[in-house]
Amino acid sequence: MARIPTIPANQALRPAARFISLSVRAGEVFANRDKALAWLETPNPSLQGRSPIDAAVTEEGFEQADEILMRIEHGILG
Repeated sequence: MARIPTIPANQALRPAARFISLSVRAGEVFANRDKALAWLETPNPSLQGRSPIDAAVTEEGFEQADEILMRIEHGILG
């Protein structure tokens, strides 16, 4: 019987972990659940028009979205 390849558990959790981390961070920065959710779902020009949650599918996109949150938190424009 042929064995079906599986994805190692640690690889399967990476996107979920990024999503959770970004969601928690947005909640902290905006201090308002509705504003955080709106930010996570809204296309962002700094993410090539992707929403932060869509960008977080990749490590690079997650890091870019997290950087945007840091700038928002510290009042840095651009």
